Amino acid sequence: MAAPLVALALDYYRDPLAYRHLAEVERPLPRGFSALLAEFCSALSSARIAQTAAQLVVDPDETGRGCTVLRATCAAESGG
Repeated sequence: MAAPLVALALDYYRDPLAYRHLAEVERPLPRGFSALLAEFCSALSSARIAQTAAQLVVDPDETGRGCTVLRATCAAESGG
């Protein structure tokens, strides 16, 4: 099964306005969000990204781009 954050990242990449609350500094990320990061990173490793993309029926390049956008948003929110 693909990491839940990968699916979220792709949705966010395709329709960021639907997730604008993730970019609002005043609103914290949902509880347990950080616990999903290890699975997210593992699903995007060079050894697994093709498998992750296939599970989501998405091109691996789009998977990588979508996840990069979500990572950048999270980093901006955390100040890093």
